[in-house]
Amino acid sequence: MATRATGKVMRFGVAQDFVNIRLDIDPSLRPLDNWFKLPTNTPNYNALFSFVVAAAANRWPLTIRTEKEIVATEPAIV
Repeated sequence: MATRATGKVMRFGVAQDFVNIRLDIDPSLRPLDNWFKLPTNTPNYNALFSFVVAAAANRWPLTIRTEKEIVATEPAIV
């Protein structure tokens, strides 16, 4: 499997410890629950979150790189 995915942001949601990001990608490439997780303690979190919002608002393709390989049985941490 891959460690990155590119697609348009379908939805994102903010939680206390992370931001969930859902991309419009091939179903075979989706992580657990189809959510990519951006932890709030990530270096440059504010810049990354701003980029997610801009990509969602402007319908730009967003490339997400994960810590581990993207598999359907595990969450994908950005």
